Amino acid sequence: MLRHYFIPLISSALLLITGSYLSAQTHDNALRFSTETLDGTARYQAMGGAFGAVGADYSSLRQNPAGLGLFRSNEIQGTIAFGQNLDQATWYEEHYKKGRTAFSGNMSVVLATPLRGSGLTFNLALGFYQRQSFARSFDISNHQITENSLADYAAFITPTNVSSKELLSKNAYGSVPAPWLAILGHGAGWTVQRPEGFYESAFNYSNKGGLLGPSNSQLRVNERGGIQDFDFTGGLNYNDRLYFGLGIKVSALDYRMNSYYGEDFIDKDYLELANELRTSGSGASVSFGLIARVSDHLRLGAAVQTPTWFTLQDNYVAGAEAQYPQVDDKGKSLPEKDRTKRDQTPSDAAWRYQLQTPTKIVLSGAFVGRHGMLSLDYELANYSGIQLKDTYGPFVDDNKLMKEYFTPMQSTLRLGGELRVSPQFSLRAGGYWRQAPMKASFDSDPKQSAKIHVNEAGTVPHYEIVGMGYGVTGGLGWRFSPSSYVDLAVVYQGQKSHMYPFPTGYDEKTKFHVETPQAIQLQKHRIYGVATFGFKF
Repeated sequence: MLRHYFIPLISSALLLITGSYLSAQTHDNALRFSTETLDGTARYQAMGGAFGAVGADYSSLRQNPAGLGLFRSNEIQGTIAFGQNLDQATWYEEHYKKGRTAFSGNMSVVLATPLRGSGLTFNLALGFYQRQSFARSFDISNHQITENSLADYAAFITPTNVSSKELLSKNAYGSVPAPWLAILGHGAGWTVQRPEGFYESAFNYSNKGGLLGPSNSQLRVNERGGIQDFDFTGGLNYNDRLYFGLGIKVSALDYRMNSYYGEDFIDKDYLELANELRTSGSGASVSFGLIARVSDHLRLGAAVQTPTWFTLQDNYVAGAEAQYPQVDDKGKSLPEKDRTKRDQTPSDAAWRYQLQTPTKIVLSGAFVGRHGMLSLDYELANYSGIQLKDTYGPFVDDNKLMKEYFTPMQSTLRLGGELRVSPQFSLRAGGYWRQAPMKASFDSDPKQSAKIHVNEAGTVPHYEIVGMGYGVTGGLGWRFSPSSYVDLAVVYQGQKSHMYPFPTGYDEKTKFHVETPQAIQLQKHRIYGVATFGFKF
């Protein structure tokens, strides 16, 4: 049985297949690779990331590269963060909780060069940081009887003009015009073709009421990896009144996911699906910004961050298995060993594609006084502008779905303050709130089944509806010499979302309806400490 292990790692040889039936990109992947977490220097995080008009901190360049112009000297810094990730899941009456330690860091170098006689200072910064961490895991069961099974969904997406013989053929994954999940499910015995041509679940207990849903379901997901950014930024300072910045960002992405989904039926029958996915690739983006010192105490800033243009490749393999009701010609039940079927996708399957993340606009203001400062950032991100395409062009269905159900004006608010207790010591606090990137109309109440159909990601049927994110931060700074300092921060971040084990489905012609189980409610918490060590020269 598959429930005790994940599929072996994908082989190094690649089978590059083109065609919409193999694509493993949906809104799920697009969102995952388009979001950012609060990471950076301890001072930046302690003030909730509200640094768009403050500048003079390497991490501020993430919001506004013009902040580079406020550096007065050369500087090198390194940051380490250590803490706990806590993942929680609730499904019907079942609850799951798991914690794991996490470690991250970043470093940067800033070079400041006055241009004599011009009133200009040109600064250059090079840096590395982790933009996003994908680390998460949960294992949740549902002991409620549900109406529909993953087998019902596999039957729903199987084309009626494709025969059972074609689905079971040796080269089905490379030649049959059907979703890979449909081919995999049929090969594993999940579905059967009726004489009328359509497909239905194989879990038909004619003597017990016909097609029956599962009495128990389990979803297990383990994710890891992240996005690493390498920054190259140039900034100008004009008479300490206007500051300009231009940044180029090169990103390296690595995402790995193992998942298991299983359903139990009566008479010890079951269905299982295991997936292993690895996504890797690189991307680039550009940002530019302006900060104006309106008065001695007021600074205003504005910045634009272009999309990150990623070139990515998915490598994946999936295996399926089922034990289902089967009788011989005389109506006698077959032995258990003859009732079990299994199938597996090619072990070297791969898919190459491009992803364009949202454009972002950041508006900032900061009041800077002798004994402290208060700063506010407002960020707008156009998530409806996310685009997916491959060598054959845009993914029309996926892009249409994202344009319709993603918000074009996703808001993020960041607020931070700093109090200078003495020339050497500072106290800081802040926080942020991030709006959900998906419209409320995308699905129903998370305690209900989804009402809107989405495209499954290849053989990965589960998908996530991302909710709001938030964080509360605090910290202190100690300048123990004119050229050396240490900053400390304590950060809490939370993210709400919910996940469905497989999509819903409705056929207008036949009125056939597949309803997903109730959503799994997820919460991700991060609690960690941050330390930054800096040296000016």
